[in-house]
Amino acid sequence: MWDLVKSTPDLDLNSLYHYLMLTTHFRQTCVIAKTEKELAGFASGMILPRDPMTLFIWQIAVNPSFRAKGLGTQMLEELLERSYPTPVKHLSATITPGNHASWNLFHKMARRHKVPIKTTGKLERHWFSPTNHEEEMIIKIGPFSSMP
Repeated sequence: MWDLVKSTPDLDLNSLYHYLMLTTHFRQTCVIAKTEKELAGFASGMILPRDPMTLFIWQIAVNPSFRAKGLGTQMLEELLERSYPTPVKHLSATITPGNHASWNLFHKMARRHKVPIKTTGKLERHWFSPTNHEEEMIIKIGPFSSMP
């Protein structure tokens, strides 16, 4: 996962420890797509403690050789179809304005389920100081009605 994000310019690379914690402690809200030979992609997330009906998508990455084949959508659908203690009715994420692949993916999910997508706030550029990081828009999609 770390290597895949490292090779994806639009994504923020977190520590290797971060990815190990995601796959152990947040296993229920992460999905990995792989072939026998390579990692095709992954989506990681968490249920928001203050809003247990919302699954926050932390990061989603698709190996370049698997892009434009619907894998991102399939991974999000897999996460939505899982059973959680409280049924998930919304997806949330933060996206930089320049990450067109993520914007397209989340808009596609909203259209696919015929639910609204809205921007609910943003993480200001200066909050990421001292790095030169774009602001991140906070989005929310839903409510989804047909989830378990």
